[in-house]
Amino acid sequence: MLKTLLTIIFPPYAVCRFGCINSCALPVLGLWVGGLSLLAYYFVAGQETANDVIRLGSLLGGLGLIGISVVWAQTAINRFRQGNCSGGKRGVLCQTIPPATQSSEEKDPLEEVERARNL
Repeated sequence: MLKTLLTIIFPPYAVCRFGCINSCALPVLGLWVGGLSLLAYYFVAGQETANDVIRLGSLLGGLGLIGISVVWAQTAINRFRQGNCSGGKRGVLCQTIPPATQSSEEKDPLEEVERARNL
Protein backbone atom coordinates (compact mmCIF):
# COMPACT_ATOMS: atom_id res chain seq x y z
CA MET A 1 0.00 0.00 0.00
CA LEU A 2 2.79 2.42 0.88
CA LYS A 3 4.63 1.68 -2.37
CA THR A 4 1.52 2.37 -4.43
CA LEU A 5 0.70 5.56 -2.55
CA LEU A 6 4.26 6.87 -2.87
CA THR A 7 4.34 5.93 -6.54
CA ILE A 8 1.23 8.00 -7.21
CA ILE A 9 2.10 11.01 -5.02
CA PHE A 10 5.90 11.24 -5.35
CA PRO A 11 7.28 8.82 -8.01
CA PRO A 12 10.97 9.86 -7.82
CA TYR A 13 11.13 9.07 -4.11
CA ALA A 14 9.30 5.78 -4.63
CA VAL A 15 11.90 4.73 -7.21
CA CYS A 16 14.70 5.82 -4.91
CA ARG A 17 13.24 3.99 -1.93
CA PHE A 18 11.87 0.80 -3.49
CA GLY A 19 13.22 0.44 -7.02
CA CYS A 20 16.01 0.43 -9.57
CA ILE A 21 17.40 3.90 -9.18
CA ASN A 22 20.46 3.30 -11.33
CA SER A 23 18.41 3.46 -14.52
CA CYS A 24 15.21 5.28 -13.67
CA ALA A 25 15.30 7.99 -11.00
CA LEU A 26 16.39 10.92 -13.15
CA PRO A 27 13.94 10.39 -16.04
CA VAL A 28 11.08 9.84 -13.58
CA LEU A 29 12.04 13.05 -11.78
CA GLY A 30 12.20 14.98 -15.05
CA LEU A 31 8.82 13.78 -16.24
CA TRP A 32 7.22 14.40 -12.85
CA VAL A 33 8.61 17.95 -12.52
CA GLY A 34 7.62 18.71 -16.11
CA GLY A 35 4.08 17.51 -15.43
CA LEU A 36 3.86 19.57 -12.24
CA SER A 37 5.11 22.62 -14.12
CA LEU A 38 2.46 22.26 -16.80
CA LEU A 39 -0.25 21.78 -14.19
CA ALA A 40 0.99 24.83 -12.27
CA TYR A 41 0.82 26.84 -15.49
CA TYR A 42 -2.71 25.61 -16.10
CA PHE A 43 -3.96 26.49 -12.63
CA VAL A 44 -2.03 29.73 -12.04
CA ALA A 45 -0.94 31.60 -15.14
CA GLY A 46 -2.95 29.90 -17.86
CA GLN A 47 -6.30 31.05 -16.54
CA GLU A 48 -5.61 34.68 -17.35
CA THR A 49 -3.13 34.78 -20.20
CA ALA A 50 -3.62 31.73 -22.40
CA ASN A 51 -6.39 30.82 -24.79
CA ASP A 52 -8.45 27.66 -24.37
CA VAL A 53 -6.28 25.47 -26.62
CA ILE A 54 -3.08 26.26 -24.71
CA ARG A 55 -4.81 25.80 -21.35
CA LEU A 56 -6.24 22.44 -22.41
CA GLY A 57 -2.87 21.38 -23.82
CA SER A 58 -1.07 22.26 -20.60
CA LEU A 59 -3.64 20.33 -18.55
CA LEU A 60 -3.50 17.22 -20.74
CA GLY A 61 0.28 17.43 -21.11
CA GLY A 62 0.78 17.79 -17.36
CA LEU A 63 -1.49 14.87 -16.54
CA GLY A 64 0.15 12.82 -19.29
CA LEU A 65 3.69 13.46 -18.03
CA ILE A 66 2.71 12.67 -14.46
CA GLY A 67 0.97 9.51 -15.66
CA ILE A 68 4.06 8.40 -17.57
CA SER A 69 6.27 9.03 -14.53
CA VAL A 70 3.93 6.97 -12.31
CA VAL A 71 3.92 4.05 -14.76
CA TRP A 72 7.70 4.25 -15.15
CA ALA A 73 8.19 4.29 -11.37
CA GLN A 74 5.90 1.30 -10.91
CA THR A 75 7.80 -0.59 -13.60
CA ALA A 76 11.13 0.19 -11.91
CA ILE A 77 9.80 -1.00 -8.55
CA ASN A 78 8.49 -4.22 -10.11
CA ARG A 79 11.84 -4.83 -11.83
CA PHE A 80 13.65 -4.49 -8.52
CA ARG A 81 11.17 -6.81 -6.81
CA GLN A 82 11.81 -9.43 -9.51
CA GLY A 83 15.57 -9.00 -9.25
CA ASN A 84 16.01 -7.65 -12.79
CA CYS A 85 18.03 -4.57 -11.90
CA SER A 86 21.48 -4.27 -13.36
CA GLY A 87 23.68 -5.33 -10.49
CA GLY A 88 20.71 -6.35 -8.37
CA LYS A 89 21.03 -3.47 -5.94
CA ARG A 90 20.05 0.13 -5.54
CA GLY A 91 22.17 2.79 -7.14
CA VAL A 92 24.63 5.11 -5.50
CA LEU A 93 22.33 8.13 -5.28
CA CYS A 94 20.00 6.67 -2.66
CA GLN A 95 22.49 4.93 -0.46
CA THR A 96 24.08 6.55 2.53
CA ILE A 97 27.79 7.03 2.16
CA PRO A 98 29.72 5.87 5.21
CA PRO A 99 32.17 8.40 6.62
CA ALA A 100 35.69 7.98 5.36
CA THR A 101 38.09 6.46 7.79
CA GLN A 102 41.69 7.45 7.64
CA SER A 103 44.14 4.61 7.77
CA SER A 104 47.35 4.92 9.70
CA GLU A 105 49.35 4.89 6.45
CA GLU A 106 47.67 7.99 5.03
CA LYS A 107 48.95 11.38 6.06
CA ASP A 108 46.66 14.21 7.00
CA PRO A 109 46.88 16.87 4.25
CA LEU A 110 46.47 19.68 6.76
CA GLU A 111 49.47 18.48 8.73
CA GLU A 112 51.53 18.61 5.54
CA VAL A 113 50.40 22.19 4.93
CA GLU A 114 51.30 23.14 8.50
CA ARG A 115 54.79 21.62 8.11
CA ALA A 116 55.25 23.46 4.80
CA ARG A 117 54.35 26.79 6.42
CA ASN A 118 56.74 26.22 9.33
CA LEU A 119 59.73 25.57 7.06
